[in-house]
Amino acid sequence: MASEPDPRWPREAAGAIAHELLGWLRALGGVLAAPRRFCAAWAEGEVRPLNPLAYSLNTLALAGPAMALMVHLAGVQDDVLPLWAQLAKPILPWIYSLVWLLPKHLCLRALGGRRRLRTTIGAAFYADGPIHLVRIFTAPVQLQQLLHPHDLHLAAASTVSALAMFIVYAIYMSAAMAGTHRIATWRAALVVVGFFVASTFFWAELKMRAGQAGMHLIRAMIT
Repeated sequence: MASEPDPRWPREAAGAIAHELLGWLRALGGVLAAPRRFCAAWAEGEVRPLNPLAYSLNTLALAGPAMALMVHLAGVQDDVLPLWAQLAKPILPWIYSLVWLLPKHLCLRALGGRRRLRTTIGAAFYADGPIHLVRIFTAPVQLQQLLHPHDLHLAAASTVSALAMFIVYAIYMSAAMAGTHRIATWRAALVVVGFFVASTFFWAELKMRAGQAGMHLIRAMIT
């Protein structure tokens, strides 16, 4: 009697990984090329890209190791963080983004948006893709500046990297929100930039008042 064939799970696994990766690359390409048009088409159901959560998790899976490598190459000792910060840091940027998305969503609705909160969150997940990729290259500079706060060259480089992050964030998040909610880009930019400024003041206040725990949280967010 002929034996039953063994399951071809390696081939199936490779196919599944390739499918996810290609889906992520197609979605990322759409966001990079035209974030407003991409998110508008997704919100209307005209296109069916990779699910926003799957897209976000794939970004985390790819950006996380790359970020760790860049931090290592920059010579930043990461093991000084306490255990809680090391465990939480892979998801901290996503949690932080979600916390700020509720008031952002309410402001977008007040300015004419009509989408539900889940759609705003999904569009933000798509827009976050390019932002997290840029963070891979800016984070080591910002970390070095935290470690050497009196180095003027590092301070200047950190300022330039922060400005680059702000520009990328403002462009992609504003376009994504405008396309999703079908509102003018300047209205979405008003909300996005306004909350970015508010978050900057939040982190500055945290750095001054929370002491060492605040610095651990900031380092965990950067990496």
